[in-house]
Amino acid sequence: MKTFLGKKWGRLPIGIIGAVMAVLLIATSVFAAYAVITGTTTVDVNESITARYSDGGTWTNVPNGFTLPLGSYYPGEEDTGWYEIHNAASVVTPVAITISNVPAGWTLVGDTGITLTQSGGSTWWTYTGTVNVPAVGFSEFQITMTVPFDADPTGIYAFNYVIARG
Repeated sequence: MKTFLGKKWGRLPIGIIGAVMAVLLIATSVFAAYAVITGTTTVDVNESITARYSDGGTWTNVPNGFTLPLGSYYPGEEDTGWYEIHNAASVVTPVAITISNVPAGWTLVGDTGITLTQSGGSTWWTYTGTVNVPAVGFSEFQITMTVPFDADPTGIYAFNYVIARG
């Protein structure tokens, strides 16, 4: 130990250099344990899904609560609506489509972009389907509605639809 403390590096004793380095190492580790910078951050989560509808003419944005104007039909007639679901997210997003309160006997058929499954009782039916919307892109599909020949009573029917991430 005596010979180690007597050694020198240049004109400085190695023992003193070692002691100073040990003190610096301990002091640095003590200060590293304390946060030097603190703060908060906020995250703004935006809806990534938007929808548009067309009856073969112009495209209409479908905001929340929008009523699709399907028009008037006679028994036996059918109508096709075109739909676009846009995805602003950078990941593929599944979107669930639910159309409910459909009178029993009326048919809704999706094209290759969506397969609709019918469920319900003897009075009202519900159709559901899922569309996987590509990242930063859109999926386009159409749904054809057919009014049965024996539609009774005639009148105005209101279908409920839900477009939701899922």
